[in-house]
Amino acid sequence: MPSEAIHSAARAAASNEWLAIFPELLLGCLAIALLVCDLVLPEKDRRQIPLVAIVGQVAVLVGTIFNYGALQLYETSFGGLLVATADGLFMRVFFLLCSILVCLLATITFARRPEHPVEFYHIVLVVTAALMLLVQSNHFVMLFVALETVTVGFYILVGYFRTSALSLEAGLKYLIMGALSSSILLFGIVLLYGAAGNRALPGSAAEPMNFDQLRVFLAANPDNFLANLGAIFVLAGVAFKIGAVPFQIWVPDVYQGAPTPVTAFLAVASKAAGFAVLLILTLQVFNPLQEVMIPVLSVMAAATIIFGNLAALTAHNVKRLMGLSGVSHAGYLLVGVVAAFNREALAVGAVYFYLLVYLLASFAVFAVMAHVSGGDDADQNIGHYAGLAK
Repeated sequence: MPSEAIHSAARAAASNEWLAIFPELLLGCLAIALLVCDLVLPEKDRRQIPLVAIVGQVAVLVGTIFNYGALQLYETSFGGLLVATADGLFMRVFFLLCSILVCLLATITFARRPEHPVEFYHIVLVVTAALMLLVQSNHFVMLFVALETVTVGFYILVGYFRTSALSLEAGLKYLIMGALSSSILLFGIVLLYGAAGNRALPGSAAEPMNFDQLRVFLAANPDNFLANLGAIFVLAGVAFKIGAVPFQIWVPDVYQGAPTPVTAFLAVASKAAGFAVLLILTLQVFNPLQEVMIPVLSVMAAATIIFGNLAALTAHNVKRLMGLSGVSHAGYLLVGVVAAFNREALAVGAVYFYLLVYLLASFAVFAVMAHVSGGDDADQNIGHYAGLAK
């Protein structure tokens, strides 16, 4: 029967869509399971909840890697909101590895703190799932929702140490600057929506927020003022997430005040997510606007490298030093993004390799910081490390 065949095909398509986000669903279930365990388990057994979080994420990581063959690359799902790509799969594995390392660091840090840690692991899992969805975005609605989920989670994590004035101050600063960056990003999206939806222009999009349709419009109207202005505002919003100049003002204070595991999470996962989104936007959406994008990103990269390295010379706190070092690293990564306009395969591979090495190096540093820090997690003066090698 034709109707039965149609319903069967629809069910198969729906199952494939849910399979596409199966790792994220598992993380969500694991996050809920942690809260349930905290409610029902006796006090002595709750100490094993961090272990459950870590082992569960390792299982999801292994499953994600072995599920690669089941994915249909470049197949969209959920009405075009998400798309499966090889880059997206790499970044999903990247974020899972990052989350596991953050949870390992947290076990060290919370051993010295009075705060209840279960909610911390819960939020880390939710943020990780949102990061994994973010790098699969094929639509501005999906991108914005996933990005805001990540950002709200980081607001909570940065100010998680409620007894620390520096942690609360860092959380407030990150909240204010994050709200500003989100408004800039959303304003840029609105401008692009208005320009691409104008039926009087050639190549106008039926779905202006879809990346593929928006690129077709921009290719037909590369000199459209509103479209170019919207693209610049969107880049400015993303530049905040990676800590690029002139949107790096929040980095030193937030890195210093945040708990060490959160600082590591911000330094690696948030930065990597920003660059993954930047590569998606510049190569898939804004590629027709190269005459505007290349000069803007080149100047931003040069300014970020210079500022990050010079400002780091004045830092006396190791966390602030890592923050300013991260700013300079963002500049070097921006060079790779600019190069991707003309040498896409080589440049994109170089950016992802840089991020992987940056993950390993950064977590090695933060692991040392977590081990040697005392009761005050934010007190990481360079002088405290004197004689560490002896």
